[in-house]
Amino acid sequence: MLTFVDSHHYIQINSEGELESVDEAKITDHSSRMISITEKFYIRPISSNEGTNQTLIPLYPNEQLRRHPISNLNYEVEFTTDRSYSQNKIQHIAEFAQQIAKAEACREASCTFVLIIQNKAVVISKRLEEYLYFACLHFTNPTELIYHLQSIYLSKNLDRETDRLIFKGEIREESQIIHLAKIYFRNISVQGNFSDFLSFGWPIN
Repeated sequence: MLTFVDSHHYIQINSEGELESVDEAKITDHSSRMISITEKFYIRPISSNEGTNQTLIPLYPNEQLRRHPISNLNYEVEFTTDRSYSQNKIQHIAEFAQQIAKAEACREASCTFVLIIQNKAVVISKRLEEYLYFACLHFTNPTELIYHLQSIYLSKNLDRETDRLIFKGEIREESQIIHLAKIYFRNISVQGNFSDFLSFGWPIN
């Protein structure tokens, strides 16, 4: 079973590729792969000269810092988890950037991927094989999410007419998010299913 964790909010993908919230009491170390979607994370090159004990992430007393490499990229991610989580139980969703930001049409173009997980959006922008942006964003309504996406396009010099915007996850073509996105972006595709995510493997280091 695959479980996304945001603080103490647990979201599982069932065998049909659908999301459902579950109680913490139903989660055990052995029954689920845990993927953090916390907004408190930082990506840096593995060859960075910054001190290994230096962090830009503020920690609360009940939190600990984790550091994992990002699969097949020369980067690592630092992120916070609750101290109650066992050491090898949880990874951050940034570690799977290449699986999320994967599309045949993006090999020769700039693309932005938006993975919707309930009211969280994992956003990845890339130009060819260069990663420009990665964030986990909480949004309360479609307008707020579209505002974030427009800001990303502006700051990264992306073209709203031609650069592809790909929605994945808990999203449908007829949703309000897509209806609003089509007003501002021209090259949109929707891949609204989590079934293919179950084949990722999501290995725990």
